[in-house]
Amino acid sequence: MELRIQGALITHMLDYYQYIPLDEFLANHPHWSTSQIQDTLALLQAIISVDLKTIETLAPKLHLDFLQHPSFLERKVYSYTQNLMLNLSEYEYADYLRGLTPILVDVMRLVVVKHALPDLDQYMIQVSKETTDGRLIYKGLQWNQEEIESGHNQVHKSWQKYYGKHFNYNHYVSSSHLLKLLMDYGKDEDIKETATQVRQVEKDLRNIVAHEVLFVDDAWLQERSNMDADEIHGLLMRLIYIAGLDDQKQWDVISDLNEQLKELFKARIQEIRAN
Repeated sequence: MELRIQGALITHMLDYYQYIPLDEFLANHPHWSTSQIQDTLALLQAIISVDLKTIETLAPKLHLDFLQHPSFLERKVYSYTQNLMLNLSEYEYADYLRGLTPILVDVMRLVVVKHALPDLDQYMIQVSKETTDGRLIYKGLQWNQEEIESGHNQVHKSWQKYYGKHFNYNHYVSSSHLLKLLMDYGKDEDIKETATQVRQVEKDLRNIVAHEVLFVDDAWLQERSNMDADEIHGLLMRLIYIAGLDDQKQWDVISDLNEQLKELFKARIQEIRAN
């Protein structure tokens, strides 16, 4: 009876993608665990946590080399979007909206490189700063002032157009900056319109949720954006596909691994009963 109850509990946790509680359960009930179960569970948690180092270690071990094929930035977007999709499935709309800004910057970078400025990355620089106790920590991406102002490049032309001589290079790279570059140098009007719509969602919904504690439901989303949660996510996914992230195996990996894990636990319960 106890074994059947534990099996039902495991299935429940997998149905709701509760990988951390499942890992804690296995630590307290080690007879349920195998090395393959542990690796599969760790990979699932790594994907939704955007733990790319762990993914790089476990993907080849589980014969899932395709997880390493996209670029670093593309892998970030694939993983982070999986996290957002779980927020959506659990009606955690506020968390979903708070996640829009970091993913939108990454997606917009990919869109601008693919459809407007292929050499965009040379105009950005990773910035690290010292903490009060002397530690050097990464702070984010900024625009490379020296590179941008060293010649008559397209980024410099856009900054002069929108900001005159007063662009603040202390600001971190934002979706607003990237959208301006797409509008100036992209040629596809549908792509520009999609990017503009997603940016508007960030302005009208995400920003207030990031700075105020609010109850967010479909009625609130509809009032603010004239869209429900699925429509908002569909808009984001359209932009992600425009960025070139259309590998269905990447999008299916969570559900596929989740089902594999269920099968591994079914086999494990048979082994336990046989012993």
